[in-house]
Amino acid sequence: MVIWEYEQLEYSWLVSIIVLSSNVEALSVYLDLSYAKTFVIVGLGIISRIIAQLVFLRTTFVDIGLDNSPFLRTKWLSL
Repeated sequence: MVIWEYEQLEYSWLVSIIVLSSNVEALSVYLDLSYAKTFVIVGLGIISRIIAQLVFLRTTFVDIGLDNSPFLRTKWLSL
């Protein structure tokens, strides 16, 4: 686990890479698979999460176009 407070976002990608490699290492040991197969599993999980987020946004977002204000143009469906 990396706990690192940084002021700029230029190193955030490095922390994300470290977390990804740590997750792949842990899963490869747990599942007793090679790194390549484990990385494919993690990659499919990331892609599935992005698709689920896009489907959610596409189904719950409605553009009602009230006026020219960018703050009043959108409305979210409430369930």
